Amino acid sequence: MNGSVFPGRRGSSGGFGPLRVPDEPGGDRLVDHASLVVLERMIADSGGDPLLQIYSEDSDWGAIEPLVQTWMSRAGRSLAHAIISTLAVIDFEAVIIDGAFPPNIRDRLVGEVERQLDRLDMQGIVRPEIKPGHFGSIARALGAAAHQISTEYMIDQNTLLRQNGSAPRAIL
Repeated sequence: MNGSVFPGRRGSSGGFGPLRVPDEPGGDRLVDHASLVVLERMIADSGGDPLLQIYSEDSDWGAIEPLVQTWMSRAGRSLAHAIISTLAVIDFEAVIIDGAFPPNIRDRLVGEVERQLDRLDMQGIVRPEIKPGHFGSIARALGAAAHQISTEYMIDQNTLLRQNGSAPRAIL
């Protein structure tokens, strides 16, 4: 919010994994569908080794293309639902998609999310721009380091909310 992560009173407001995703077998949370763990399981179930096939520096994702396409469709559909649900609460202008996958996979996932958004009802919300990130496999480590530095050495913009025990309230 306003150019920074809003952690909320309990520190978990930036986690999108628990967002609910409708009509997908295998779980109802975003993390159950749009995570690389899902692709790992698909590879393992087909007799492959996810560590070699998606996490080594010279991995060839083309060798597992049918699994990648299935995962990408599922992830794109689930991310589109999560984007719309989040837009109902916070009006943001862009979504950055990044992860521990090659740039061509990231670009394809961006395209898939765009296609899935085209299919969904966006009445009452403004469609955000969907952009590829650029950190890739180091994003998680950078985010963790930035969070630690921010909490230890930066001014907390939300201190006033926590001092009197109040938190932002949603009016439904």
